[in-house]
Amino acid sequence: MNKFNFFGEGSKIGAGAVIGNFNTIGENVEIGRECVIGNNCTILSNLPEGTIVGDNVTIDAGVTLGLGNIFDKGCYITGEKTSIGGYNHFRANCVIGQGPKNRTEFDHQGKVRIGNFNQFFQGVVVDRGELDASGEDVTSIGDNCFVMEYCVINHNNVIGDYVILSSKTSTSGHCHIGDYANLGVQTTAHQFCDIDAGVMVGMNATIVDDIPCAAKIIGRRVVGVNDRYLAILFMLNLNNKEEKAEYEECIKPIVLNMLRAVCCSVDKEVALANLQKIWLPSVNRAIFISLRDSYVDFLERDHRGRRIAKWSDK
Repeated sequence: MNKFNFFGEGSKIGAGAVIGNFNTIGENVEIGRECVIGNNCTILSNLPEGTIVGDNVTIDAGVTLGLGNIFDKGCYITGEKTSIGGYNHFRANCVIGQGPKNRTEFDHQGKVRIGNFNQFFQGVVVDRGELDASGEDVTSIGDNCFVMEYCVINHNNVIGDYVILSSKTSTSGHCHIGDYANLGVQTTAHQFCDIDAGVMVGMNATIVDDIPCAAKIIGRRVVGVNDRYLAILFMLNLNNKEEKAEYEECIKPIVLNMLRAVCCSVDKEVALANLQKIWLPSVNRAIFISLRDSYVDFLERDHRGRRIAKWSDK
């Protein structure tokens, strides 16, 4: 164990662990056996049980870890600009912060930023960002996400809050995934795809187009709305008969009309005009207006070479 490290009260270092220089190890942090901690790392904790770093975990130089994280056996956390918030759980053999997978020899030290209260199951890979044309170099994941085993999140992805990535999902570089999106088992997303808030994607889908808010996707086509997301948005309990009836009669048809306007129109101007023609009720009007504004924003943004997903009635 080298010098110039700070160890908080109650911290524990397992047998065979190698600790570099100039590290800050907070109170009640537990570092397991045969771990490797590089230089200039920060591992914070003020909980009675502390942050737990399992056996054979490697944390490379410069990594910053917030409060109350758990790293199970064999995790590898790298990248001198990798920053992880608090209360996340990384199951065995996660790899966070490795370089982008490309052929160039130039390895820009981009960033990984992970928020709080996320769950990462075994074998998840999150690549750090590469420097893009806009000057951004961040792969970011928000709060309360649920990332199942063997998912791959490639460089420069921007993932919101409460996102679910099911087992073996892979998102290519520069994908943007909105809050409450839910990607089914073995979904594959092409680079530069936008998957907006509340999108539900069925298993084994290949996403090559941009998908608007609250859409439900089977294969490559929009087939309906994500009822669960709209229930959250309108604060409804769909297990309640009265509230479900209100949703089916007064909310779902209007959102379906908005989605059809976005996904069925021949061009942007027609879609924008059709959106404005849709009648919005006085009840929940502010939420409907917010949804319509999100569709307007979706139509007017730069789609970065992607098309808009098309509607299918099949």
